[in-house]
Amino acid sequence: MLGGVALALAATPAMAQDGESDRAGDIQVKVLGTAVLPDGAITDITINLPGLPATTNTKASDNVTPTLAVEWFVTDNISIETIAGITQHDIDATAGLPVGAELVSNAKLIPATVTA
Repeated sequence: MLGGVALALAATPAMAQDGESDRAGDIQVKVLGTAVLPDGAITDITINLPGLPATTNTKASDNVTPTLAVEWFVTDNISIETIAGITQHDIDATAGLPVGAELVSNAKLIPATVTA
């Protein structure tokens, strides 16, 4: 299982000086960055696959990609946001098989995220 980290490079919300701020019904479209950086924290997995040695260890590649976010303000103070972006990864053997053996090629992760 791959761990994911979403990086949102946005400023902390603040009240505008002229009284103009997001209001109910407004929509914001933002470009963000999403990084999926597997850290290898999962250390013990039991897999019973024919032909796969029990001592197989793996390493998944890191990936950073641009992400599109769309936010809709339900009220002046409450909004719903979703993101869209795809990261691609390769998973290679680090032990138990020839080191560097490609186990998964071009795996694509699609974040299904909605926040409110």
